[in-house]
Amino acid sequence: MPGGPRVGLRRLPEYEVWKSMRQRCLNVRNRDYPDYGGRGISVSAEWSDFLVFYQDMGPRPDGYLLDRRNNDEGYSKANCRWVTALESVKNRRPITHCKRKGHALTPENTKLHANGFRQCLTCWRAYHRDWMRQKHGHVPKVTK
Repeated sequence: MPGGPRVGLRRLPEYEVWKSMRQRCLNVRNRDYPDYGGRGISVSAEWSDFLVFYQDMGPRPDGYLLDRRNNDEGYSKANCRWVTALESVKNRRPITHCKRKGHALTPENTKLHANGFRQCLTCWRAYHRDWMRQKHGHVPKVTK
């Protein structure tokens, strides 16, 4: 069964994880391709078969995500594991530029939320200013 799983296996949540992993790495039209396949992140040849992926990784624990131990290496049995969302956030590549506008992110213009999400304050302030203008016709002055 090269490439595709047997019909019943497509219903497994691990199948969706496997399919998404392959899309990020192999499909140039996937929105995440630049951060994965575009960076040279690949999927091991063995994992082109879903059954091998499933045998290597086992069932996904409820609420867990597929994670690469080393973010500069591809998806393989030796480099992957199931982790909680919090563990996954701790293992991310550092974000150095705003995805929205492309400017550099620094400690002064970012806010790190408890869930690990980093918010660009430059873009947030611009959005907030535009929203205030639309709502009030001007940006109200802040009084202390």
